[in-house]
Amino acid sequence: MLQSGSGTVPDQMLSTPGHYQLSITHNGCTYSSATPFIDPYGCLMASALNENESKPVPPVLKLSPNPAAETTTASYDVGSEYRHATSITVHDVTGVQRLKQNVSGTQGEVMLHVGHLPPGTYLVNLQADGQNIVQQKLIRK
Repeated sequence: MLQSGSGTVPDQMLSTPGHYQLSITHNGCTYSSATPFIDPYGCLMASALNENESKPVPPVLKLSPNPAAETTTASYDVGSEYRHATSITVHDVTGVQRLKQNVSGTQGEVMLHVGHLPPGTYLVNLQADGQNIVQQKLIRK
C-alpha cells in the first residue's frame, strides 16, 4: 500500500524514479530509502548477484531472557564468514571466565545456567573457528 498525504493508495506498479516516502516490495525485492528517492530499476535480486559481490551475513548471538535470574537461552548463528561454532563463554567485567558451554554447528540454541553467578553485568562470547566472533552483555539479576 502507498501512503499519500490524504490517505492510502492501493498497490501499484512504480515505473518512474522520483521522491517517495514509502517502501515497496515487488517480486521479492524491497525498495526503500532514507532519502525518499526510489529507483524501481535499482534492485538486484540476491540470486542475480555474483558470489563475490554479495554482502556477508554477520554472526548473531541473542540472549533471552535478559536480564536473567537462573537461566538464559543463547541462540546463535555464525553467519556466512565462519564455519563452526565451538563454545559460548561468560566472563565477568574483570575478564574472569565464569562459564563455558561447548556448542557445535553453524547455528543452535543452548541454555546457560547463570543462577550461581552473583548479580551483575557479564559478557557472553560466541567462539567459532578459534576466535571470538560476537559478544552480548548479560545482566544477572
